[in-house]
Amino acid sequence: MPKIIKDLRPQIKKTALEEFENIGYEAVTMRKLAGKVGIGVGTLYNYFSNKEDLFEEILLESWQKTAKKIRDHLDSDLITIISILYDDIVNRKGLGGYVIQFEINDTNIDSPLKELFHQLILDLSEYFKKKDISFPERKAYSSVLLIANVIKLYPNEKEKNIEYFYHLIKE
Repeated sequence: MPKIIKDLRPQIKKTALEEFENIGYEAVTMRKLAGKVGIGVGTLYNYFSNKEDLFEEILLESWQKTAKKIRDHLDSDLITIISILYDDIVNRKGLGGYVIQFEINDTNIDSPLKELFHQLILDLSEYFKKKDISFPERKAYSSVLLIANVIKLYPNEKEKNIEYFYHLIKE
């Protein structure tokens, strides 16, 4: 019978997130991760069938929090909405930027993360429509996809980046 340790799942995810942020997705292995957590690799596989499933669960939980924040602020001004997206993407330390584009655009993938992104786009589109912003769906997609890239290009210019997105979306 597999050994299941109580409350180990959150510890695994916390350690995995730190490793993904520090050394990058490609460099993380299940064996290295098990060692960092202080468990056997077999025990790790009792919780997650592979690295991809672990990574997706971490990102899904993170993006669920972002989507909830946005839904909770749909009566706010545009700067607030942009700032929520911006800050949450920054807090992920670059994780998920490429996953966002992959999940949104790949029609062959059916996952909770893809469903979440589509709902986020719908929420943003409706918000933009209420604010009389032209091309609301395109701007919803653009804002989610471009923010991560602009952060990479101009990581120390938060105010300018947010102002840029404000004007880009508002036009």
